[in-house]
Amino acid sequence: MIVFTNDGVRISANQHAFDARPRSSAPGLRLHLDYYNFGKVKWSSTNPQDEADFSSVGERGGYDIATQSCVDGNCGDMRRFDSTGGIQAIALTVEPYWDFGSDWQLGVEAGPALYRTTWTSVAVAINNSACFGPAGTQETLIHQPHIQVGALVGASVSIGPFSARLNHLNAPVGYSTDKNVPAGIKGEFMTSVNYTF
Repeated sequence: MIVFTNDGVRISANQHAFDARPRSSAPGLRLHLDYYNFGKVKWSSTNPQDEADFSSVGERGGYDIATQSCVDGNCGDMRRFDSTGGIQAIALTVEPYWDFGSDWQLGVEAGPALYRTTWTSVAVAINNSACFGPAGTQETLIHQPHIQVGALVGASVSIGPFSARLNHLNAPVGYSTDKNVPAGIKGEFMTSVNYTF
């Protein structure tokens, strides 16, 4: 099955382990091996310097992630970040499902996923700065993609060969191979309307 969503794609191979009996509380079981491309995400933000920029030179200031505020009210130099990225994943899930009769079925699925996140930010100095250079100076920050482990969950409602599905990929930021350039995406939802051959 190949499904195109409004901004991504899902390619799915399904196997019925055993069928659900109509109007029974005992579920059937489907196995899925799916490829997901969640499309692109873009956003812009204005951000202060990191606390590490100050503490590394013995000063106090910058943004403290734990308190979600600037240390001693000193945010340092601000930059505008224009960011874009996306997630691709391969998931192996198990879906128990129930048959309510008249071809109506309800299923829930969960399983591990291997995912790869891309992320690029262009940081522009807002004012003249000893740290970032003259106003308008640009720096491109790239998160080097690598395979990480996450989890995919979802739910589906179907009638006959047609179904509607909602999936969520939990994609923890994990580690970054570059200084201060983690991926800007922690997970993604995908809704799809499907036809099974």
